[in-house]
Amino acid sequence: MNDKNYPLIEVIRIKKRRLDEAEKVLRDKKLILEKELEKLNTLQKQFDEAKKVFDNYLFKLREAMDAGEPSQKIDQHKLHLKELKERYLLAQKNVENQKKVVKTAEEAVEVARADYQLKEKEVEKLHIHKSEWNQAMKLEEQRGEDIKMDDISNATYSRKKKE
Repeated sequence: MNDKNYPLIEVIRIKKRRLDEAEKVLRDKKLILEKELEKLNTLQKQFDEAKKVFDNYLFKLREAMDAGEPSQKIDQHKLHLKELKERYLLAQKNVENQKKVVKTAEEAVEVARADYQLKEKEVEKLHIHKSEWNQAMKLEEQRGEDIKMDDISNATYSRKKKE
C-alpha cells in the first residue's frame, strides 16, 4: 500500500522527530556526564596529592619532634601542617561536591535514557500498526477483487445458462 494513504503518517513523523530529539538529549547528557567524571578524576588526583603531601609533612614533623628540634621550629612546622590540612580538607570537600554533581548527571542520563526508550517503543508500535494496517488494506483490496471476479463469473455463467 502507499504510505500516503496511511492515516497516521503524520503521527509517525512527529513521533520519529521526538525520538530524534530524545536521542540528541541523551547524547548531550552523556557528554555532560563524561565531562563531570573527568572533572571528578582531576579533583580526586588533587585530593590524593594533597593527602600525600599532608601525610608526608606530618611524618616529617614527627621525626623533627623525635629529633628534639627547638619548639619555635616545631611551631612553624605545625603552622605549615595546619595550612596543608586546610588544603587537604578543601580538596576532600571539592571531591565530595563533585561526586554529588556526577550523581546528578548520572540521574539525568537515566531519565533521558528512559525517555528515549519510551519514545522508541511508541515509534515501534506505530510501525507495527502501519504494517498491520497495510496487511488489512491488502486483504480488503483482495476481497474487493474477489467479489468483482465472483460477479463477473456469475454474470458469465448466467449469460451462458440463458443461451
